[in-house]
Amino acid sequence: QLATSQLQSSWARVYRLLKDAFPAADYRFGMALEGVEQDASGVTAIFADGSRSRGDLLVGADGVRSAVRERLLPEAQPRYAGYVAWRGLVDEWAIPPRVHKELFSYYTMCLPDGEMMLCYAVPGRDNDTRPGRRGYNHIWYRPTDFHQTLPRLCTDASGRCHGISIPPPLIRPEVIADFKASARALLAPQIAAIVEQTDQVFFQAIFDLESPRMTLGRVALLGDAAFVARPHVGMGVTKAALDAECLAREIKAADGDLDAALAGYDRERRLFGSRLVARARRLGA
Repeated sequence: QLATSQLQSSWARVYRLLKDAFPAADYRFGMALEGVEQDASGVTAIFADGSRSRGDLLVGADGVRSAVRERLLPEAQPRYAGYVAWRGLVDEWAIPPRVHKELFSYYTMCLPDGEMMLCYAVPGRDNDTRPGRRGYNHIWYRPTDFHQTLPRLCTDASGRCHGISIPPPLIRPEVIADFKASARALLAPQIAAIVEQTDQVFFQAIFDLESPRMTLGRVALLGDAAFVARPHVGMGVTKAALDAECLAREIKAADGDLDAALAGYDRERRLFGSRLVARARRLGA
């Protein structure tokens, strides 16, 4: 869990900046969307607690498993890419000195047949960037069968399968032992040493997602709710920010014509999203 939280520290820096810029009174935490109703003049979000909220526009920026998209475009579903990304992080101080000298200052890649390992430095706990207090992140892309191997990886010690993912602390010790044995067998010894020092490895299945449209009436999809490209293009947060920027720009330029603004947003960002997903698929292949 600690490794997971450290890996999120870079995202947390951005998240906190954005969250602090928005009035606290306008946040509603713990809400679950149950339905969407709209007409020519606006849209109403209906929540599980029975509350309703109406506005001119509903923006679904709720990620790859978007509740907004599921209700409006149920045919747009994530498609498994055929591999998973194993992840982990090591404290800088825990890296053997020789390995630190050879790797830490570099963005390192290792390419077993049909696989790819990436390693690079990241901020440490509490976003600390001081030498000796940083972290070293690694991501290993490995082909994984969806019907047999992935369910096995996602099954905990009690025999419960958690679907297409599993909380890191519940990954079975024998799965982690097998992962580290594969690192010793397939990776450069310096990188295998990094993996060996990792207290908690975890993994995420890689998916593509393409929505046939980004707007429907007074609803707009944004970020991963609309398109998810594989990590190889490094555009997850950037694409969401560009979507938001485009939506704001189109609304401002339309001078009150929200329908025209949404049409412009859909036209520009849907083309970008489709090209991005295609590019990531080529790189992944």
